[in-house]
Amino acid sequence: MPAVLIKTEDKDAGMRVDVFLSAQCPDFSRAQIGQFIKDGLVTINNRSIKASYKLMGGEPVCMMPPPPEISHIEPQALPLDILYSDDEIAVINKPKGLVVHPGAGVKTGTLCHALLYHFPSMMAHNQERPGIVHRLDKDTSGVIVIAKTPHALRILSQDFKDRAVNKFYRAFAYGEMQSTRFDLKTGHARHPHNRLRFFTRLPVPKIASSNVRMAHSAFEVQAQKHGVCSLKVKLYTGRTHQIRAHLADMNHPLLGDHLYGGARSLNKLAPIELVKAIDLLCGQALHAETIEFSHPKTRKLMSFTAPLPSQLMAIENYLY
Repeated sequence: MPAVLIKTEDKDAGMRVDVFLSAQCPDFSRAQIGQFIKDGLVTINNRSIKASYKLMGGEPVCMMPPPPEISHIEPQALPLDILYSDDEIAVINKPKGLVVHPGAGVKTGTLCHALLYHFPSMMAHNQERPGIVHRLDKDTSGVIVIAKTPHALRILSQDFKDRAVNKFYRAFAYGEMQSTRFDLKTGHARHPHNRLRFFTRLPVPKIASSNVRMAHSAFEVQAQKHGVCSLKVKLYTGRTHQIRAHLADMNHPLLGDHLYGGARSLNKLAPIELVKAIDLLCGQALHAETIEFSHPKTRKLMSFTAPLPSQLMAIENYLY
C-alpha cells in the first residue's frame, strides 16, 4: 500500500497526531492508526512519534500502512437474495439456516463465503469476518447490512454502537398477550444453569458490567389467536438472543425455539393446518423485517424491508 503524505496546516496546531490522521484517512480506524504509530509506520520529518504527539502546524506527516492481509475465507458460489448493493454497502435478505460467519464447527457455507463470491473486491480487506457489521442467529431470517469497504465498516460499526440504527423484527410466540404494547428493559446475562441460553429476569445494572448488560425491547402485538401471537419488535439494544430470552422469560417463548422452551400445545380449537405449520418450523420463528440506517458515505437515511418467509406467512394467515 502506498505511503500517505499529508502536510498539516496552521489550524491543525495543538491537535493529536492520531486524531488528525483519523480525520484525514477515514479508511482506517483510530485504533488502526494508533497501531501504525506504535509500529513506527508514522513519521514526522523522518522521525517516529507517539500517538499523543501534538502537531505544530505546517509539518509533513507520513504514514506507511502495511499491506492488507488477504482473507483466509474462500469464496463460495452460494445464492444470495441481494436487496441493495453499491460501492460501499450491500443489504441481504438472509434465509433461515444460513450461518453468518465461520465459527466453532462451521468452516464453510456461511454468508461470509457467499459475500466474497458475489463481491470479489471484499477479498482485499484484512477481515476474518468480511463485511460483517452485525449478525443474525442461524435460524433467524431477514435483513442484514454488509460493509464492502473499511470506511463503511468503521462508520456503520460506530452507528450500531451509538444505537443510531433502527431494527424491527417479527416474532411469533406461544400464548396471547394481555397488553397490545409493552416495553421490556432488563438486565441481560448468561443463564446460570445453561451456558447456551441468556437470562433477563434481572434488574438493569446501575454500572456497566461485562456480566450483566442492559437489554431493551419494545413489543407491539400484530395479531393473536388460537394461543399464538404475532409481534412487531423494535430493538433498542442488540444483545445476543435478546428477543428470544425476553419472551421466554415472560413465559411466551418463540414458536420452534427449543433452546428456550418453544415446544408447547396450542388451543384445542386451533386449526390442524396451523399445528402442522408450526411443526414444520426448523428453529425459532423470528424474522429481521426492517433496518433503517444512514448510508456510511452519503449519510442519507436508508430503509430496507425483507418480506416474511413462506413458513411464517403460513402461520400468520391463521391469526386474523
